Amino acid sequence: MKYHLRLNGKRVSRKEFHRKGPVGGEGVPLPPTDTYSTARPLVTTFMGCLPHQVEQTRRELKERNIQGVDVLPNGAFSITSRRGRKEANAMAGLHDGDGGYSD
Repeated sequence: MKYHLRLNGKRVSRKEFHRKGPVGGEGVPLPPTDTYSTARPLVTTFMGCLPHQVEQTRRELKERNIQGVDVLPNGAFSITSRRGRKEANAMAGLHDGDGGYSD
């Protein structure tokens, strides 16, 4: 399995990645993850809005200080945080059935 090491959404070398010590032991690849990040956001039209509601939805997200959720020009949500997903669902009156214990 080929994988790329990333720090803060930027592709880095193995030396840069392990600069504070090895992660997961020496020579052990990092496990795959299904969490969201700036490098791999969850893009959803289900939680989104109509294109003419984009500005209004952006204002509401900002007023509620919901971080990790961006509204794309087509109305889809680009989500980079689990907390943001949870708060955006609550804002829309939706139940987050995919949330875990920490959500």
